[in-house]
Amino acid sequence: MNEDVIVIQGARQHNLKNISLNIPRNKLVVITGLSGSGKSSLVQLIPRLYDVSEGSVAVGGVDVRRYDLQTLRNEVAMVLQKNVLFSG
Repeated sequence: MNEDVIVIQGARQHNLKNISLNIPRNKLVVITGLSGSGKSSLVQLIPRLYDVSEGSVAVGGVDVRRYDLQTLRNEVAMVLQKNVLFSG
């Protein structure tokens, strides 16, 4: 992500501000923080579960809005908080 302000469509306020993040290819990244700090919002921008209305999110130097949505989502893996992998 390479812009100063990221605004999530439909949000009442700027959820994420002054974000610049570069994740090298094939690296595992863990994002931690306090409740309500924007961790999930940040991660959900990559596969376009939300779109930005200002700024941009790029994967491989290409704005995610230029990718075919299915192709983009097939290439991104994420585990959000409170997921249950197994129950019993």
